[in-house]
Amino acid sequence: MSSIVSAGTASYDVYLGFWTNWSRGLILGSTVTLSKSHGALLIAFLAIYVASAGKSVWRIACFAMHRRFSSQHPQDAVYHQRQAILRNVGNAQDAIWMLGNSLMMWRKNRARQPVRRLMPIIVLAAVVSAVFSLAGIFSSQVASESINEVLLSGDRCGPLDSNDINNPTGYYSLFEPHQTQRVQAYASYAQRCYTETATTDDCNLYVTPQLPTVANRNAGCPFESGMCKSDEGNLIIDTGYIDSNEHLGINLPAEDRFSLRMYHHCAPLVTEGFAEPATDSSSQPVMRYFYGAAADSIGNFSYQMPINDSVASLLDSDKLSTARLDYNIGFLKAYGGDPAMSAIYSMFNPIPQLSRPDADVMLFFLSAPGIIYSREVDDPWFAAHRKGPVTLNVVSNVTRQNYYRDDLVSVMGCAMQTQLCNGERKSDEDCTPLRGMSDDTFDRYSPWKTDRQRAMIKRADDIFGLGLFTISGIVDRLGLASSPPDTAFPAPSRDPPGNQWQKEVEHWVTSSLTSVQGSFVEAANGPSDAMMGFRRLPNGTEEAQMCRSQRIISPRYLSFSVLGLCLILIFGGVFMLLDFAVEPMVQYLRSVA
Repeated sequence: MSSIVSAGTASYDVYLGFWTNWSRGLILGSTVTLSKSHGALLIAFLAIYVASAGKSVWRIACFAMHRRFSSQHPQDAVYHQRQAILRNVGNAQDAIWMLGNSLMMWRKNRARQPVRRLMPIIVLAAVVSAVFSLAGIFSSQVASESINEVLLSGDRCGPLDSNDINNPTGYYSLFEPHQTQRVQAYASYAQRCYTETATTDDCNLYVTPQLPTVANRNAGCPFESGMCKSDEGNLIIDTGYIDSNEHLGINLPAEDRFSLRMYHHCAPLVTEGFAEPATDSSSQPVMRYFYGAAADSIGNFSYQMPINDSVASLLDSDKLSTARLDYNIGFLKAYGGDPAMSAIYSMFNPIPQLSRPDADVMLFFLSAPGIIYSREVDDPWFAAHRKGPVTLNVVSNVTRQNYYRDDLVSVMGCAMQTQLCNGERKSDEDCTPLRGMSDDTFDRYSPWKTDRQRAMIKRADDIFGLGLFTISGIVDRLGLASSPPDTAFPAPSRDPPGNQWQKEVEHWVTSSLTSVQGSFVEAANGPSDAMMGFRRLPNGTEEAQMCRSQRIISPRYLSFSVLGLCLILIFGGVFMLLDFAVEPMVQYLRSVA
């Protein structure tokens, strides 16, 4: 059985019923998911059931004490009143009240040892009352750790495949706009949830709101010596091992799990010696950059920028009729691995100093036509130290020196690597080497030994490859909008801090990591009706199992521990059964004896 739940603009088809949450094992992970209304009824029933069980426990205790205190010899009034209360009182709370009144009365009348004869029973009644009252309140904790974890039904399962060859019209009218919407959603999520101030309300879909990252902001150069502006102060962002179950919510037994690692190493690059002026096909002066011939360039340059558009008049840029000045960013990407395949799919052929057969290489070209800074900028990617025009504040009669960027275009390079491991990770053989994402020069699935496991990891790898947006993909779709508002500096009056380039890259990486989280959830949930033509259907039993193995967080449902429910129902039932049977059973045993 399944039910539809919406989160933002997406709807998620949730499985209702019994399933196993493998993050807690076969026994502890046995789970039943109910709608919120049905779950509330179950919680109310459990509270009443536990209270009834507590009443039965007290009645059994009363029977045992009544039998223990019974005597055939003449007794005083305290004895008879105690026996009457034990025989007739219905619950522990009433017993406390009645025995307490009796104790106070007999103390005044100086009866024989009323405290010793009544107080232990009062204490026992108080303990039973407190224990089962708390048990009733906390009976809902059978939902505890996984209270909002639910399983997607997988009825519409399938990642999106572009299908641009067979359906070019749909590719441009449906697929491409949909991909841009996905990136926008990922960037927005990363901005909200990959921060220290993120709240549960903002990030309540994925089983882990943030994938782990470790940043080294003083790393060396990812390329050949002399290519980076500095041999230190560069950036490495390493996710470590992202567990398929713990971090991605892929609900599989331990032997079928996998780990994924993503490693980004970035640094601003030198432009001196790699840039020279030229004239383009329209006879306009341009600056060309030579980091390897781009696939679509006529010649051996990587990127070019018109020189005449590089600087605008400060007076003109202040006029309301002038278009707002802003940053521009371009990128190139080259795939590591087999040189023949890389030549087919890469956007450029890196020069030897930038070539990384063990990684995917990305170059980002930042320009800022007309941007003028109010102070010098030391950030190596946004660097601005060239003196520009001086402005005069007509009110204070104070002049201010402004600055231009050091370079017409500043360049940053990144090397990206990925790694797959099986769930054990006991030795190097349990992981593939850190390589480019599409590198096929080695067996990507060698860490998995059985055909079933290899089929499942291949499906997971396909979902990862089809759904992931690399940092170049993030920039490609959003351009400068890929930067969060508090780190973008498009206005001349706002100057970037010294580590702005690292903030930009970190946001790209977290947006990319969000696409990893989203890829598996979206593949298991399946596309909307409009996008069904781009769905890649599961092929085989293992891929179908992957479809039914995705956990998410949903506050609209309640998931309960089957073990906890069984323990409550069994022990409560035993207590209630004993309450009804203990007296006739004792009578029968006495008659037989």
